Amino acid sequence: METKLYNERHTKSVLDGERQVVFKKVSDHKGQNAQMSREISRNKMFNKKDEDRKAKKDQMDKLQAAVKERNARIEEHDIALDKERRVLEDKDLLKKQQLTVQALKQEQSKVNIDISIADSRIKDLLNLKEMTLGQIQETLTDKKKLDKENTDILARIEGRGMTE
Repeated sequence: METKLYNERHTKSVLDGERQVVFKKVSDHKGQNAQMSREISRNKMFNKKDEDRKAKKDQMDKLQAAVKERNARIEEHDIALDKERRVLEDKDLLKKQQLTVQALKQEQSKVNIDISIADSRIKDLLNLKEMTLGQIQETLTDKKKLDKENTDILARIEGRGMTE
């Protein structure tokens, strides 16, 4: 009987201990649930998801535009680099460049010859102008002398006719 009593009391104390552990776990879970419930309702009241989403979307749009712009610049630089590589890889580049320089020098010498010819033509025309002006001046001087002589002769002729 004592054993039976001991077993019952011992079982009761073990069961009480187990019950306390279980109740402790249940109360911890209830506390955590209450805490989460408060956080959920606070988040619902002060929900900024739409504003956050909008801000994130705007930021992503700006970043996408920057990426597109940079990609476009990279493509332009790649094209320029490819063209430059093709030019530099040309084996006859130096020969072509020398021919171009030679052709330009020939053209420059032709232009210089044309300029010197035009300068000499201008000098010739200026000299011709001076000579022509000198001849006109001489002709005018001769004409004035002749006009004066004619007027003197006319005056003499008229003067003689009057005295006679």
